[in-house]
Amino acid sequence: MEVSNEISNGIRRDGLWAKAITNSNGSEEKAKSLYIKYRIQSIKDEIKLAEAFAEETEDNSENINNKEQKYQPEEKNIVKELFILIITISVIMLIFIILSLR
Repeated sequence: MEVSNEISNGIRRDGLWAKAITNSNGSEEKAKSLYIKYRIQSIKDEIKLAEAFAEETEDNSENINNKEQKYQPEEKNIVKELFILIITISVIMLIFIILSLR
């Protein structure tokens, strides 16, 4: 459908047309047929390239996100460690107070 719309609108890929002419032995009808075949294949190739690019971009994005997560400490861990530090300091201070009262 896309190829027929291109042809009816006068849009033509010159490289594909030259290839079609070369492989048609001068037959205009055969060249048109070959051009359609080549253009359909080129559209399929473009779709595959776009999908591969999208997949690679998605993979790269996931890798970047994973790396960022590895280097950023989780807030919950920091709060937990801070809480443990405060409790430890409090216990040490309590021990010193008790020992100083004796």
